[in-house]
Amino acid sequence: MSKKKPLTTEEKLAYPVAALVLSVRAYNVLRNQGINTVGELANSDARLLLQAQNCGKKTLIEFIACLKMAGLQMQNADGLYSDEEIDEKVTCIRRFLAASNEPKPKAETYSNKRAKEIRHRQITVMQMRVEGATFAAIGEKIGRTKQTVSIYFSRMGRWLVWEAKKRGVSVEDVLTENNIPLAAIDLIRKDGIQLS
Repeated sequence: MSKKKPLTTEEKLAYPVAALVLSVRAYNVLRNQGINTVGELANSDARLLLQAQNCGKKTLIEFIACLKMAGLQMQNADGLYSDEEIDEKVTCIRRFLAASNEPKPKAETYSNKRAKEIRHRQITVMQMRVEGATFAAIGEKIGRTKQTVSIYFSRMGRWLVWEAKKRGVSVEDVLTENNIPLAAIDLIRKDGIQLS
């Protein structure tokens, strides 16, 4: 993994303020003041910014913390804040950036969850069919009609063939991975599904 090279001072000054970690209020203050780059922000007078609509001490601290992280300072900002306030805001921004770079666990969507439920039901149908149960008996057991069970069985057979082709393995391997007896191959062939 390659490390990013640090930005030069010119690149920092040309950096857009829209890319900074700022609250919506802080960003809106900059937008309303016509400040578009970090350089324009650094050259702004802190006391004049405080007079802008919706710009209070907390918003100013956000600006100063972002500039401090870039190694820059705002003009005329002495005495408007304490170093502790700035350091606390810098720490918050760093935590946010670290958290936003961590991989997020993939949330299971309704469709993924539903697909897993259906696949489980199809595997159950396949296993019961191999054990000799009729479609009607399986339907009674799982609360589905005979026709639905027949459809599950056919779809499962086609899925097994598709999964095997997709992964470049045999249908037998897919059956074994899903805990389906190998005798299912004969039943799948009887259903008219080609296994090659």
